[in-house]
Amino acid sequence: MSNLNKKKISKILDIGSSFLFLDSAKILEKKKCAIGQYKINSSHWTFSSHLLKDPIFPGALLVEIMCQTAMLIVYKDIEKYYNAKGFLRAVNINFKNTLKRKISPIKIRSEAKKISLKRGISIYKVKITSLNNKTVFADGEITHFVPLKFIKKQVD
Repeated sequence: MSNLNKKKISKILDIGSSFLFLDSAKILEKKKCAIGQYKINSSHWTFSSHLLKDPIFPGALLVEIMCQTAMLIVYKDIEKYYNAKGFLRAVNINFKNTLKRKISPIKIRSEAKKISLKRGISIYKVKITSLNNKTVFADGEITHFVPLKFIKKQVD
């Protein structure tokens, strides 16, 4: 298990602090998953910019949080087999509940679990919940792709 702080996450993902939506994360290699946490305060900048009459945290940023969490385990997986990071191929997300300003501050939990990795295509189940797992905000699948020309050894 790898415990990651914001600085380590930023370095792995190559993302600056203003667009990093994870405060901490764990990579659980045996379970083939990554789990991230992010605290959203009522003063979060999105609440003063998105749907001003009844502010909610944007769904696009929930997707970004899931992608950032998934990329932690994706990059861990593909570094063994490929010479490039690849790119997202598909994101299929179902929104379940809105994250409104009035329920903040709230800590959310993002989880990405590997389903498969074959011929450069990896599929991950993703989900965002409240930290206590009582409220699901979104779930779905993320597909990542690395062209086979970047393979360095055969995937098991």
